[in-house]
Amino acid sequence: MNKVLLERFISKYSLGDNVTSVVWVVKDNVLKTNFITLEKSLLGTVALDNFQFEDIRLGIYNTAQLSRMLSVLGDDVKLTVLRSEETAISVKVEDVNASINFMLSDESVITNVPVMKNEPEFSLTLKMDSSFMSRFISGKNALIDKETFTIVTDKDRETCDCVIGHSTINTDRVTIPITVEDFTDLDLLSFNATLFGRILQANKECSSGKLEISTQGLSRVTFKVDDYYAVYNLVATQNAD
Repeated sequence: MNKVLLERFISKYSLGDNVTSVVWVVKDNVLKTNFITLEKSLLGTVALDNFQFEDIRLGIYNTAQLSRMLSVLGDDVKLTVLRSEETAISVKVEDVNASINFMLSDESVITNVPVMKNEPEFSLTLKMDSSFMSRFISGKNALIDKETFTIVTDKDRETCDCVIGHSTINTDRVTIPITVEDFTDLDLLSFNATLFGRILQANKECSSGKLEISTQGLSRVTFKVDDYYAVYNLVATQNAD
């Protein structure tokens, strides 16, 4: 197994250590996890197809620790689950020169990710290309003290801008046009810029992604690249000034 498969999977849900505790589920050669941030402003799913491994559930309590341990190993690794009777207790990952033993956790100590029962209608659909993603990441790095970005629609032109640091007064801000696929004029909605930047950073190898906005204050971000599929649901933080 190529270690990069695991590292990419981890990066897409951990989002720079914003998510630490999850359950990995392997079923029918698909590795999948559902996750939620501590403050519950973002929940999502990441899946990796063609993951050749036994059907199993693995409680990962400290993802950051696992990532650090994986860095010890080379690219070509072997993954083995160690059990006590029928219970999985740890995961052994090894290459030709070294091995790590990562202790698994009981699922009861990992936050349960709620199922979104009533998904709202997404009325504004935007396409994020590699240029937009790069500019947003750079813009957020430039405005490290700005906590939100705002979706600003123009009804007359049927265009949309993404504004980091939006305000009704004259302030530092970065405005980035974004391609509209399905237009609806919306009131101003703001979302967590740090988390959104982490999402883009974790999926920067994608040539494009989709950003959908609901009038009810929910955004959905989706990416599909290689054998990975990632969905992020981000709750609006507040009405923009």
